Amino acid sequence: MVWGKIYSNTVSADDQSFDTGTVSTSKLIDIIFSQNGHTGNCLMRFNGDTGSNYAERFDVNGGGDSVRQSGTSNINVLTAGTGDVQTLTFLNMVNISGEEKLSVYDTVYTNATGAGTAPLRVRGVSKWANTSAQITQTTVTDSGNGFDTGSNLSVLGSDITPAAAIPFVANAQEGSRAEITDTRKIYYKFDANAYHSEVWFELGTAPYAGGRGVFGGGYASTYQNAMDYITIATPSNATDFGDLTVARTYVEAVSSITRGIFGGGHTGANSDVMDYITFATPSNATDFGNLTVARHAVAGVSSGTRGVFGGGNGSNVMEYITIATPSNATDFGDLTVTRQDLAGVSSDTRGVFAGGDTSNVMDYITISTAGNATDFGDLLSNLRYPADVSNGTRGVFAGGDPNSGSGNTNVIQYITIATTGNATDFGDLTVGRHAPAGVESDTRGVIGGGATASGGSNYSNVMDYITIATTGNATDFGDLSAATNHLGGASRF
Repeated sequence: MVWGKIYSNTVSADDQSFDTGTVSTSKLIDIIFSQNGHTGNCLMRFNGDTGSNYAERFDVNGGGDSVRQSGTSNINVLTAGTGDVQTLTFLNMVNISGEEKLSVYDTVYTNATGAGTAPLRVRGVSKWANTSAQITQTTVTDSGNGFDTGSNLSVLGSDITPAAAIPFVANAQEGSRAEITDTRKIYYKFDANAYHSEVWFELGTAPYAGGRGVFGGGYASTYQNAMDYITIATPSNATDFGDLTVARTYVEAVSSITRGIFGGGHTGANSDVMDYITFATPSNATDFGNLTVARHAVAGVSSGTRGVFGGGNGSNVMEYITIATPSNATDFGDLTVTRQDLAGVSSDTRGVFAGGDTSNVMDYITISTAGNATDFGDLLSNLRYPADVSNGTRGVFAGGDPNSGSGNTNVIQYITIATTGNATDFGDLTVGRHAPAGVESDTRGVIGGGATASGGSNYSNVMDYITIATTGNATDFGDLSAATNHLGGASRF
């Protein structure tokens, strides 16, 4: 049986809640929840169901059974204690469509600090009586102020990527290994025998293979087609990568672990061009297809498989592509607010669009499911032209113009992508500027280029970096090959 991580998030501020968003389904689910303090009832729910569809039976420290029926949340017994109480819960659940979702769980509570007091133990069984669908979303909320810094929700599932669904090479020899590049999963081939048919078994996940960031396009007295690249783990000056197919400014990019696609822009007129690169091979870009609407100053988000471009001058349109397959874009839905000059960050499942001309709005989508965006929260202020980087858990917006035409900022702010809410201060750039671009690895974000003053003839070659998981000020990374603003950045965490 193959198990894999569906979702994991650790909150980095007090008074938070958890929402996995729409995630992969699995017939068996393990939910691991640890919390560092709360002030009210802790409520776990599935697929947004707040109806009286939950029931449980439990005991405390081996005592008599207690029963709760027709409840509005699962394992409400997590509320045995408030304030700074620490708890750890393991819940194992059967998640089969058409059947009630049965689970068993164990919870341990700090009780009181120190070795002189043993922790409390709660054991129980529970069910979600819904029979219409598998669980694809889990939320954990606190009826008080929320959970404190360091609290974590993780969800594991079995058979996340069934080997039978993967098109392996026919007639491979026993002992062969295969790596699926999009997921980095590694499989091992066994021939048929008396116990099983020919089968590929999942061995694990290959080490992270990303780490190169590519900056492309922009403006510096004229429209730019040059691309620069860096190794994100190693501070240094950028190196020439090649040229875009069309010189343009106000360009954006979406990426997989192997490929980056630059989309939209301005050439003197709005552009619908998309062109792509392979990160491992410096060379000129290749035509990918066209956007549904020619425009500039869009934002992009990506799951690693699908990329979504949203907004742009006079537009609330979102459109998507499959990154591995060159083609024209397809309509995805609409942003909550029409705006340009915005930014985008993403995890493997959720994309968040933020800011724009005279806007502090953030809205989000589930990347795998076409539809209109939903309100996420607000940036610290109105903000256009920020850079964006993400490690899949945290999204960071850096620099920009908070006054829509009259200034720059060095402010860096962040969100937790899985948890709706307003942005929080992160630190400061080494140089305040607007219209830079961002590239990222799974640990580090690099912000490059931009303009350090208002006006069309101001350009920057500065690159500075942050550790995405750790708030603080940015550090000098090196210089781009040429000072440029309104450029795009392609990479994959």
